[in-house]
Amino acid sequence: MVGQTEMTGSDERGLATTGAPPPEVSWDALVLAGGRARRLDGRDKAGLTGPDGRTCLARALAACDTASLRVVVGPPRHDHHELSVWEDPPFSGPARAIAAGLAALDAASPPGAWSRWVLALACDMPGASRAVPPLLEVARLIATGQQPSTDGVVSLDQSGHRQWLCALYDRVALRAACAQLPPDGSGESARQLVRDFTLITAWAPPGACDDIDTEADMRAWGFSLTPDQTPDQALAAGPGFPERGHVHENETMIKERKDNE
Repeated sequence: MVGQTEMTGSDERGLATTGAPPPEVSWDALVLAGGRARRLDGRDKAGLTGPDGRTCLARALAACDTASLRVVVGPPRHDHHELSVWEDPPFSGPARAIAAGLAALDAASPPGAWSRWVLALACDMPGASRAVPPLLEVARLIATGQQPSTDGVVSLDQSGHRQWLCALYDRVALRAACAQLPPDGSGESARQLVRDFTLITAWAPPGACDDIDTEADMRAWGFSLTPDQTPDQALAAGPGFPERGHVHENETMIKERKDNE
């Protein structure tokens, strides 16, 4: 890894890409769903319901439905069947969430068969399904030698801002960055985590990286404040919730483990 650099297309800001995700790109996904949502009175943003009946989390998972493996990072939930884990301590920031999710991905991946790329995706971007294909298209260009190798591909929104939690990161580089997190630290951002990465940016379609932070955002997307449970209530959840800091097995993992016992 070298100092952070944007290797870009002719517009000098980001690569404009089109097309569906190419099948030859090998990638896993981390969906971050564990923030406190203070500007929404602590509501569970992952469980907010859109006009089509899908939650924010369901939309985020759909955006990475072609990933080899998916991990949800955040409070234990019963509304999905994915592998999940919660950073320990809880609410210790996006960098810690990425580190916990990556460790879970590594543990769940077949030996010697790790995907090169890991998508880090915040769960509160309802339009993310349109932002992921451009990232994967750049990864394909790298795989075919049409773009130089890099430590990551970061979405660039229409305002020219890099979206660190809608980005593909090289697994080896990301693992090394996570290993550098101080053991007693907390609150590090994703931007801080990848500050030494060489990065390429890719334009996201209009609105694809818009997130839900406020009630105004929620209304703009047509989402409703129906969930009652807050992240802090999930922290104090009673029996039936796995202990935080441990990987929560999905149904496929449980079957495979039992078959190997």
